[in-house]
Amino acid sequence: MGYPKYFFRNTFHFPVLILLVGFLVTACHRKESLVISGTLHGVNKKMVYVDLLNINKAKPLDSTRTSRNGSFRLHIRLQEPSFLLLKRSDNNFITLLAKPGERIHITADSLFLQAGYSVSGSKGSVLIKQLDDHLRKTVHKTDSIIVIYRKMMNQPGFDTLKPKLEKAYTKL
Repeated sequence: MGYPKYFFRNTFHFPVLILLVGFLVTACHRKESLVISGTLHGVNKKMVYVDLLNINKAKPLDSTRTSRNGSFRLHIRLQEPSFLLLKRSDNNFITLLAKPGERIHITADSLFLQAGYSVSGSKGSVLIKQLDDHLRKTVHKTDSIIVIYRKMMNQPGFDTLKPKLEKAYTKL
């Protein structure tokens, strides 16, 4: 049984059908679309890049130029959760764990992105930042212990200091 010939000419059915098709297309597109926006302080019309991080290499996905105040916005199509690098250069980047449909917002200093950046809109990226912060603190503490160890190594009283330094090092 088919629709009557006047079904699509009816003033009610046709607009509803058009709206339904538009909604479905938009809904499907949003699920695959990732938005990364933010502000990089100290940048005036400079490039920002996003790479997909694979096991052994990074694949460029998108790039954009920041505005005069350092703001930027990128729309990226993702099929599945992925590790991404938001970067200004190969040595100046932050790692994101992004899922399709997320709207990630980042604020950072452009000279050294990893130092004190903030991220919101992505649970995975917030966890990656927490891990990165913890790792940075651990490396700093380890470096401090090693510096003290090397400095005091040939000094009198090192034999009593050495076990304390080793204990502090193993606690990390």
